Amino acid sequence: MVPSNRRKSDKQRAVLLAKTLASKNTLILDTETTGLGTRDEVVELSIIDMKGNVLTDTLIKPTILISPGASALHGISNADIANAPYITQILPGLTYMLENNIIAIYNAAFDLRMLRQSISAHGRATPLYSRSNVYCIMELYSIFNGEFDEVRMRYKWIELGVAASRLGIVVPGILHRAKIDAELTRQVVLKLADSECSNIDS
Repeated sequence: MVPSNRRKSDKQRAVLLAKTLASKNTLILDTETTGLGTRDEVVELSIIDMKGNVLTDTLIKPTILISPGASALHGISNADIANAPYITQILPGLTYMLENNIIAIYNAAFDLRMLRQSISAHGRATPLYSRSNVYCIMELYSIFNGEFDEVRMRYKWIELGVAASRLGIVVPGILHRAKIDAELTRQVVLKLADSECSNIDS
């Protein structure tokens, strides 16, 4: 159990970081994938800025088939990505954006892993995509939310739609598409940034 004064301090730090991300030229990234495993790949990628401008929104052709479970979740079929570019075709621009901007991702570890796996599947050297400029908004919200997971001994991770709903954000009926989820992540950042540190309950 985290002491109440520690939870309040952590929430304040989360709000201050959200304010920083909202005030910078932070880019929001989201992906959809063929599945969740160690050989799965990205099938859709979207990057928007903090004003909501769409910088990249594209389907991506993987080297493997989309699993039925993943397709049922995001609605992207193997036919949909048949004529999409491979990730190697968009890699120069993608790498430039990731290496030269502050990046915010909901569940950053997952999306970065999937990008690495997708690039590696083509036999290309995988950019490191340093975590020093990447911020996980799922972790940020979990700190703000303050629910502690006694088993994992960390703040409980909350799904994007649930987090947005708890913050009073209108959640669209369709989730698990990259541009929609990126926009929802942007709104979560802005909502956290609008929270007043002095009024945060313990």
